[in-house]
Amino acid sequence: MGTLVEFIRSDTGEGPPTWTFEDVAESHEILVAESELPSAPTHDAEVENLMLVTEREAQSIAVIDGDTHTLLTKIPAS
Repeated sequence: MGTLVEFIRSDTGEGPPTWTFEDVAESHEILVAESELPSAPTHDAEVENLMLVTEREAQSIAVIDGDTHTLLTKIPAS
């Protein structure tokens, strides 16, 4: 197989991809029902100062409080 650049530049003959609103609606997955969500945040961190860090090897997303630099939780990314 060629290089990544060759692959990107190759013509698939299919034209540009399409992603309609219907496609988005069909792929939408609700993980937690709105009625089951907490009514208030479950942490004391300022939402504007939260950081998300991709942990590639751990296959997770770390949620870090930007003010205190403490780990709040990890979200599975797979």
